Amino acid sequence: MAPTATTVTYGDDAYKASSDYGITVKSKDGTITIPSGLTTSDFTITDENGNEIASSDYTASGHLKVGTYTVALNDFGMTAVQQANTKYKLAADNYGTSTLVVTPANVVITPTDNGKTVGAADPALDFSANGLADGDTKASLGVTVKRVNGETPGTYTETASVPTNDNYTFETNTGVFTIYKKTSSSTLNINDVNITYGAVSNGSTGGYGFTLTPSSSDITVPTLTPADFTIEGATYSGSNHLNVGSYVVSLNADGLKALQTANPDTTITSDMVTAGSINVKKANVTIVANDAKKSLRTS
Repeated sequence: MAPTATTVTYGDDAYKASSDYGITVKSKDGTITIPSGLTTSDFTITDENGNEIASSDYTASGHLKVGTYTVALNDFGMTAVQQANTKYKLAADNYGTSTLVVTPANVVITPTDNGKTVGAADPALDFSANGLADGDTKASLGVTVKRVNGETPGTYTETASVPTNDNYTFETNTGVFTIYKKTSSSTLNINDVNITYGAVSNGSTGGYGFTLTPSSSDITVPTLTPADFTIEGATYSGSNHLNVGSYVVSLNADGLKALQTANPDTTITSDMVTAGSINVKKANVTIVANDAKKSLRTS
């Protein structure tokens, strides 16, 4: 007869220092009666070096460490078996040994998604550990998390470095570190323009003189062209001059794109832009009659 061979995973609460391992004994041919009520104290468990297990064979959380252990009935256990089988005289060679194998538990390490605003210091990077044995802490694993270098707005991969551990195998995932663009409280104001009808032709190189002025110095305004502005509801005469009237002037998609390119670390939106206006007044025209003459009594 011999204890039943057992394989368990590290962290099984039945194999803590304070637990009864629940070891069973099996009779090879069924002729030996195995008494009920055998406990861990009826067995001797030795490590791979033949030493009876001691506190050093358990982790700080009280779990039996990974390894292969030999299990045998001790004197107490053999006495209990003999007392259950009084018609037999059992000798030492009637008792066999078996193994108790503790295999590593698997833990999944996942860096925690994190981020910052461009220009700020990196926060401490963290991780989760799924599958730890009861009482073990992720801090005890010695995991370090780092991210791909870079300081421009965008996303960067986080990876975990995990030291080897006798009691665990590891799967590692990646996390995402996001660097966000700054936000600005600045407003961008388009100037008001007043012109006289006919003073500027639509499409002229100089345009109507529209400019964009930020309310604070954290915004850079690039060189903008007339094509970056839109005159809302504009109508033109046959000579391609903006007709008399008042019009709202806005920064169009091309202008916003140019502004964003000039400020790559700041979020630029159309809400930041205050529209301007262009007012076209009538041109003054002087009518002068031509001088004329004729002879007396002619038409």
